[in-house]
Amino acid sequence: MPDGALYLPVNCTTTTAEDLRAGLVLAFDNPDGLVIDAGDTVVIGQAVLQLLIAAQRDAEREDIKFAIRGLNDQLTAQFAAYGIDKLTGEPSVAGIDADLSDADSQDEGTNK
Repeated sequence: MPDGALYLPVNCTTTTAEDLRAGLVLAFDNPDGLVIDAGDTVVIGQAVLQLLIAAQRDAEREDIKFAIRGLNDQLTAQFAAYGIDKLTGEPSVAGIDADLSDADSQDEGTNK
């Protein structure tokens, strides 16, 4: 983690999930939040996908910044198809700053 990011391997499969889980636990101690770099990743299997979703939910619950960067187009489309595209993007509080901004705009209109 030279830049504070957790780097995913090329093939994220059940066999790499245990190492990833250990890395995620350590990464939660990063004061800059949890940034996962998937720039070299080609495959994300079910076990790793479950870990990433769980990490995002934990980050959201604990108000920790979370983002996955560098997903290729195929994986980005896969995440969108699964309805988990909130996991991607620039570091933000739990990876959902855009949603929070939209909610704030709506709240401002109703709280006047």
